[in-house]
Amino acid sequence: MTSTVYIVDDEEGVQEALSWLLSTVDLKVKSYLSAREFMAGIDLDDPLSLGSGCMLLDVRMPAMSGIELQQILIEKGVNLPIIFLTAHGEVPMAVNALKMGAFDFLQKPFNNQQLLDTVMKAIRMSEESLAISTTLNQIQSKLSVLTTREGEVYRMMIKGLSNKGMSQTLSLSTKTIETHRANINKKLGVKDLSELIGIEGVE
Repeated sequence: MTSTVYIVDDEEGVQEALSWLLSTVDLKVKSYLSAREFMAGIDLDDPLSLGSGCMLLDVRMPAMSGIELQQILIEKGVNLPIIFLTAHGEVPMAVNALKMGAFDFLQKPFNNQQLLDTVMKAIRMSEESLAISTTLNQIQSKLSVLTTREGEVYRMMIKGLSNKGMSQTLSLSTKTIETHRANINKKLGVKDLSELIGIEGVE
Protein backbone atom coordinates (compact mmCIF):
# COMPACT_ATOMS: atom_id res chain seq x y z
CA MET A 1 0.00 0.00 0.00
CA THR A 2 1.56 3.31 -1.15
CA SER A 3 0.65 6.27 1.02
CA THR A 4 0.60 9.88 -0.15
CA VAL A 5 1.17 13.09 1.77
CA TYR A 6 -0.99 15.89 0.36
CA ILE A 7 0.47 19.35 0.99
CA VAL A 8 -1.92 22.28 0.73
CA ASP A 9 -0.10 25.55 1.39
CA ASP A 10 -0.07 28.82 -0.57
CA GLU A 11 3.63 29.43 0.13
CA GLU A 12 5.82 27.77 -2.48
CA GLY A 13 8.84 27.93 -0.18
CA VAL A 14 7.00 25.95 2.49
CA GLN A 15 5.85 23.42 -0.12
CA GLU A 16 9.38 22.91 -1.39
CA ALA A 17 10.81 22.50 2.12
CA LEU A 18 8.12 20.00 3.08
CA SER A 19 8.47 18.04 -0.16
CA TRP A 20 12.22 17.77 0.30
CA LEU A 21 11.89 16.68 3.92
CA LEU A 22 9.30 14.02 3.13
CA SER A 23 11.35 12.74 0.19
CA THR A 24 14.19 11.94 2.60
CA VAL A 25 12.03 9.16 4.03
CA ASP A 26 10.74 8.07 0.60
CA LEU A 27 7.20 9.36 1.01
CA LYS A 28 5.07 10.15 -2.03
CA VAL A 29 4.03 13.82 -2.09
CA LYS A 30 1.41 15.83 -3.97
CA SER A 31 1.38 19.61 -3.52
CA TYR A 32 -1.33 22.21 -4.05
CA LEU A 33 -1.18 26.00 -3.71
CA SER A 34 -4.77 26.40 -2.57
CA ALA A 35 -7.72 24.51 -1.14
CA ARG A 36 -9.63 24.94 -4.40
CA GLU A 37 -6.72 23.51 -6.40
CA PHE A 38 -6.70 20.49 -4.13
CA MET A 39 -10.45 19.93 -4.52
CA ALA A 40 -10.15 20.25 -8.29
CA GLY A 41 -7.46 17.58 -8.34
CA ILE A 42 -9.32 14.86 -6.44
CA ASP A 43 -12.61 13.01 -6.70
CA LEU A 44 -14.62 14.12 -3.67
CA ASP A 45 -17.40 11.70 -4.60
CA ASP A 46 -15.02 8.76 -4.12
CA PRO A 47 -13.14 9.32 -0.83
CA LEU A 48 -11.33 5.98 -1.06
CA SER A 49 -9.69 7.08 -4.32
CA LEU A 50 -7.31 9.20 -2.24
CA GLY A 51 -5.85 6.03 -0.79
CA SER A 52 -3.97 6.11 2.49
CA GLY A 53 -1.80 8.96 3.67
CA CYS A 54 -2.34 12.31 5.34
CA MET A 55 -2.67 16.01 4.61
CA LEU A 56 -0.41 18.86 5.66
CA LEU A 57 -2.82 21.77 5.56
CA ASP A 58 -2.14 25.46 6.09
CA VAL A 59 -4.70 27.13 8.36
CA ARG A 60 -4.76 30.54 6.71
CA MET A 61 -4.96 30.75 2.90
CA PRO A 62 -6.67 33.16 0.49
CA ALA A 63 -10.12 32.35 -0.97
CA MET A 64 -10.64 29.27 1.20
CA SER A 65 -8.99 28.59 4.56
CA GLY A 66 -7.73 25.25 5.75
CA ILE A 67 -10.55 25.13 8.28
CA GLU A 68 -13.14 25.59 5.52
CA LEU A 69 -11.52 22.82 3.49
CA GLN A 70 -11.59 20.55 6.53
CA GLN A 71 -15.34 21.13 6.89
CA ILE A 72 -15.93 20.22 3.25
CA LEU A 73 -13.87 17.04 3.54
CA ILE A 74 -15.82 16.03 6.65
CA GLU A 75 -19.10 16.55 4.81
CA LYS A 76 -17.85 14.45 1.89
CA GLY A 77 -16.73 11.61 4.16
CA VAL A 78 -13.01 12.00 3.43
CA ASN A 79 -11.19 10.44 6.38
CA LEU A 80 -7.67 11.50 5.45
CA PRO A 81 -5.85 12.57 8.66
CA ILE A 82 -5.21 16.32 8.63
CA ILE A 83 -2.15 17.88 10.22
CA PHE A 84 -2.59 21.65 10.35
CA LEU A 85 0.40 23.93 9.91
CA THR A 86 -0.11 27.12 11.87
CA ALA A 87 1.69 30.43 12.29
CA HIS A 88 1.99 32.25 15.58
CA GLY A 89 -1.41 33.47 16.75
CA GLU A 90 -3.36 30.78 14.90
CA VAL A 91 -3.19 28.18 17.67
CA PRO A 92 -6.79 28.79 18.90
CA MET A 93 -8.00 28.09 15.35
CA ALA A 94 -5.94 24.90 15.22
CA VAL A 95 -7.30 23.74 18.58
CA ASN A 96 -10.81 24.22 17.22
CA ALA A 97 -9.80 22.16 14.17
CA LEU A 98 -8.67 19.36 16.49
CA LYS A 99 -12.11 19.35 18.07
CA MET A 100 -13.53 18.88 14.57
CA GLY A 101 -11.37 15.80 14.05
CA ALA A 102 -7.98 17.02 12.82
CA PHE A 103 -5.12 14.64 13.61
CA ASP A 104 -2.71 17.27 14.99
CA PHE A 105 -1.29 20.73 14.43
CA LEU A 106 2.27 22.00 14.21
CA GLN A 107 3.49 25.57 14.52
CA LYS A 108 5.72 27.17 11.90
CA PRO A 109 8.66 27.01 11.91
CA PHE A 110 8.24 23.34 12.70
CA ASN A 111 10.76 20.82 13.99
CA ASN A 112 11.62 18.46 11.14
CA GLN A 113 11.76 15.30 13.22
CA GLN A 114 8.54 16.16 15.01
CA LEU A 115 6.81 16.68 11.67
CA LEU A 116 8.10 13.39 10.28
CA ASP A 117 7.04 11.51 13.42
CA THR A 118 3.56 13.06 13.28
CA VAL A 119 3.20 12.29 9.57
CA MET A 120 4.19 8.63 10.06
CA LYS A 121 1.68 8.23 12.90
CA ALA A 122 -1.05 9.75 10.75
CA ILE A 123 -0.18 7.47 7.84
CA ARG A 124 -0.33 4.35 10.02
CA MET A 125 -3.78 5.37 11.24
CA SER A 126 -4.87 6.08 7.67
CA GLU A 127 -3.66 2.70 6.42
CA GLU A 128 -5.60 0.90 9.15
CA SER A 129 -8.73 2.95 8.44
CA LEU A 130 -8.48 2.34 4.69
CA ALA A 131 -8.09 -1.40 5.20
CA ILE A 132 -11.26 -1.49 7.32
CA SER A 133 -13.20 0.68 4.86
CA THR A 134 -12.11 -1.48 1.94
CA THR A 135 -13.21 -4.64 3.77
CA LEU A 136 -16.60 -3.12 4.61
CA ASN A 137 -17.09 -2.05 0.99
CA GLN A 138 -16.30 -5.57 -0.20
CA ILE A 139 -18.81 -6.99 2.28
CA GLN A 140 -21.51 -4.53 1.24
CA SER A 141 -20.82 -5.36 -2.38
CA LYS A 142 -21.30 -9.06 -1.67
CA LEU A 143 -24.48 -8.52 0.33
CA SER A 144 -25.95 -6.41 -2.46
CA VAL A 145 -26.12 -9.45 -4.75
CA LEU A 146 -28.51 -11.28 -2.40
CA THR A 147 -32.17 -11.33 -3.35
CA THR A 148 -34.71 -9.89 -0.88
CA ARG A 149 -35.62 -13.38 0.31
CA GLU A 150 -31.98 -14.42 0.61
CA GLY A 151 -31.37 -11.28 2.64
CA GLU A 152 -34.11 -12.34 5.06
CA VAL A 153 -32.65 -15.82 5.36
CA TYR A 154 -29.16 -14.38 5.79
CA ARG A 155 -30.24 -12.23 8.75
CA MET A 156 -31.95 -15.20 10.37
CA MET A 157 -28.87 -17.35 9.85
CA ILE A 158 -26.76 -14.73 11.61
CA LYS A 159 -29.19 -14.79 14.53
CA GLY A 160 -28.75 -18.55 14.77
CA LEU A 161 -32.22 -19.67 13.70
CA SER A 162 -32.51 -23.28 12.62
CA ASN A 163 -33.79 -24.27 9.20
CA LYS A 164 -37.05 -25.32 10.85
CA GLY A 165 -37.34 -21.97 12.63
CA MET A 166 -36.73 -20.06 9.41
CA SER A 167 -39.19 -22.30 7.58
CA GLN A 168 -41.94 -21.49 10.05
CA THR A 169 -41.17 -17.76 10.18
CA LEU A 170 -41.05 -17.32 6.41
CA SER A 171 -43.72 -19.91 5.59
CA LEU A 172 -41.33 -21.78 3.34
CA SER A 173 -40.42 -25.44 3.11
CA THR A 174 -37.24 -26.65 4.79
CA LYS A 175 -35.90 -27.67 1.38
CA THR A 176 -36.41 -24.12 0.08
CA ILE A 177 -34.56 -22.73 3.11
CA GLU A 178 -31.68 -25.12 2.45
CA THR A 179 -31.54 -23.93 -1.17
CA HIS A 180 -31.45 -20.29 -0.06
CA ARG A 181 -28.68 -21.05 2.42
CA ALA A 182 -26.61 -22.76 -0.25
CA ASN A 183 -27.10 -19.80 -2.61
CA ILE A 184 -26.11 -17.34 0.15
CA ASN A 185 -22.93 -19.24 0.97
CA LYS A 186 -22.01 -19.39 -2.71
CA LYS A 187 -22.65 -15.69 -3.37
CA LEU A 188 -20.77 -14.55 -0.27
CA GLY A 189 -17.92 -16.95 -0.83
CA VAL A 190 -18.19 -18.71 2.54
CA LYS A 191 -18.47 -22.35 3.51
CA ASP A 192 -20.39 -22.31 6.76
CA LEU A 193 -22.20 -20.23 9.37
CA SER A 194 -19.03 -19.38 11.30
CA GLU A 195 -17.68 -17.48 8.30
CA LEU A 196 -20.98 -15.64 7.92
CA ILE A 197 -20.82 -14.62 11.58
CA GLY A 198 -17.31 -13.33 10.90
CA ILE A 199 -18.69 -11.14 8.12
CA GLU A 200 -21.43 -9.86 10.38
CA GLY A 201 -18.88 -9.12 13.09
CA VAL A 202 -16.86 -6.91 10.75
CA GLU A 203 -20.01 -5.25 9.52
